[in-house]
Formats: sequence, structure tokens, C-alpha cells
Amino acid sequence: AEIGDEFSWPTTEHCMLLTGYDDEYYYFADSLEGITVSYEREQCERVFKELGSQAVVLNAADKEN
Repeated sequence: AEIGDEFSWPTTEHCMLLTGYDDEYYYFADSLEGITVSYEREQCERVFKELGSQAVVLNAADKEN
């Protein structure tokens, strides 16, 4: 995808922020639950692939500009 590309969001899905991981689990800040939740890595990776392996990456702002 390129900057400005249109994206159709699956209506029954929501976005979570990955906050950490270990050997067994991924940890997310879940806006619907209002808490940090954990899911088994295998389950997360399967669902991620099923939904087209889509992600949003945020980079820190360039302090020189």
C-alpha cells in the first residue's frame, strides 16, 4: 500500500495496539475492553494472516523538521 491508498475496514473488526509479547502471548491495549489483553501468539498470527496481514506502523516524528 502507498500513502493515500484507500482502505476498506471490515465492519465487525476493531483495532488494537500491540504493547508487548513473550514466547507464548501477544499483549494489546484493547480500546473496546478498556484494558490490556493477551492472546496466544498462534491465534494472533492466524487471524492476522486471515485478515490480510494488515498493520499500521507509527514512527516517531523527525525532531529536525
